Amino acid sequence: MALRNPIMGGAVMRAGGAILAALALFSPTWASSRDTGTLAIALTPADGDGDGIVDRMDVAITIADPPDAFTMKTLANNVPTAASDMTAPVFTRADAPVAARVETRQEDASNAVRLWHVANGQQAPLSIAYRVTLDPDRAALALPQYELRTGTEGFSGAALSFLILPDDDIARDVTIAWHLGAMEPSARALSSLGIGDVRSARPLRPVEIGSTYVMAGTPKMVDNGAFFAAWQGDMAFAGEGLMEWAGQLHRYYGEFFRHAPDSFGVFGRTNPLNPGSGIGLTDSFAFTFDESSTQADLKGLLAHEMLHAFVRSLGDTMDAAHGLSSAWFGEGLAVYYQRALPWRAGLIDDAAFLDDLNATAGRYYTNALIATPNDAIADGFWRDTRVRVLPYDRGSLYFAKLDADIRAASANARNLDGLVRAMLAERRAGGRWIRPFSNVCCAPIWARRASTDFATC
Repeated sequence: MALRNPIMGGAVMRAGGAILAALALFSPTWASSRDTGTLAIALTPADGDGDGIVDRMDVAITIADPPDAFTMKTLANNVPTAASDMTAPVFTRADAPVAARVETRQEDASNAVRLWHVANGQQAPLSIAYRVTLDPDRAALALPQYELRTGTEGFSGAALSFLILPDDDIARDVTIAWHLGAMEPSARALSSLGIGDVRSARPLRPVEIGSTYVMAGTPKMVDNGAFFAAWQGDMAFAGEGLMEWAGQLHRYYGEFFRHAPDSFGVFGRTNPLNPGSGIGLTDSFAFTFDESSTQADLKGLLAHEMLHAFVRSLGDTMDAAHGLSSAWFGEGLAVYYQRALPWRAGLIDDAAFLDDLNATAGRYYTNALIATPNDAIADGFWRDTRVRVLPYDRGSLYFAKLDADIRAASANARNLDGLVRAMLAERRAGGRWIRPFSNVCCAPIWARRASTDFATC
């Protein structure tokens, strides 16, 4: 999540209703070659009043290995989701309705979920169908752009804002099928998994599925195979050039981190209230802009959010409930590398690098709330801009100091890059980001520095 802008920050459905018809439109016939379960998603947008703007979407989900409970965010980092704009979901097994007990849970002050406990759970397969309403007059938010938003160029939003997902941590093969018959003939659909109907390149856990993005309509697009970008709205300059730059940076990130997803997507949309914000997603990221957004500002934003997508804070904790206390790690690492990697790649010049560094240091050392500890960040994050920027600035300067410490202690034989790569390799092997403290060469330095004033682990 980037903070380039300081302010950032139904009716019960009958079993024979129209939404259940969506299940018949998409019955997965493919078989997984991997030893994992499957989750199939079918999305059918529609224009109910004929004005050319999508105002509803039928959602149909089929899961081959269902748990006994499902969940959906009702509030995600203070962003209201579609939970209040959807019909009651219908759960079916073998075309017969399945009873579900509903529960709501407040995870923290900024996050809440709805849970459905399914009778006779864990009997496969299970289907879920419901309709989501999209409001074209929904007011802009100065918050992360998770919410579904619709307009003349189509709609977009994060999956966590409208998908009901298994309440477990099991990775499954995922498919997304689009039914665009109600949209104009030139309409296209894409998601973090790729363009059009698509299957995930690897099994995804529910938290990773929720952290995908969808977009359908007539966006501007750049498609270079492994890298694609789509944006709704007009930039003050040719957006294609910026996205080609982002594609070059994507290739460099893959080389630097020695790993890249099979497909990577960028999603942009306008927000007059909060331009220049972004969210890192599964193999993708999303950002906002308006007519005042400059190429230089958006390059920094794209570099920041792309770093999130590659690194994911070395875990999923930052975007979870109570995760803001550790935001210094994910946001700090993203700010540190948002200038370092484009500069090393030759994609920004010395002046741009120094401007970013000096802006970060100047904002941090003149912040009246500089002494706020990390465990108090969550309480003030959405209430005070001065608190909200602290993890970004503090974490970035911490990592710069850590890199200098590692270099000094190893006579320049090692650096922060090697530590981050080792931790990412550990995570890809199935570990968690805290585990490498005991088995990578720089762990003693990390542990010593992490116990000082900048951070605690």
